[in-house]
Amino acid sequence: MSRGSSSFNTGQMSVGTTPVLIVPARATRINVTLSPSAAVKYAIGPASNVSLTTGLVVYNGSPVTLDTAADIYAVAESPITISFVEYY
Repeated sequence: MSRGSSSFNTGQMSVGTTPVLIVPARATRINVTLSPSAAVKYAIGPASNVSLTTGLVVYNGSPVTLDTAADIYAVAESPITISFVEYY
């Protein structure tokens, strides 16, 4: 039985009060984990119109793992850096 993925990629993106693409789509992605640099409320979503009222809101600087191959956009209550690791 095979476990894990054959490759992974890491990065960091600055996120502020305007939505930004933090992880571009990758057809072969298994999952991606996002980890913020501070305990700031932020939201994630699949489109550039994500907001703190329409996106998946993450509180208290908690990391989140998503099983998706789609684009991931983010917006924050105040500026933060979001680090990511994606497995594909």
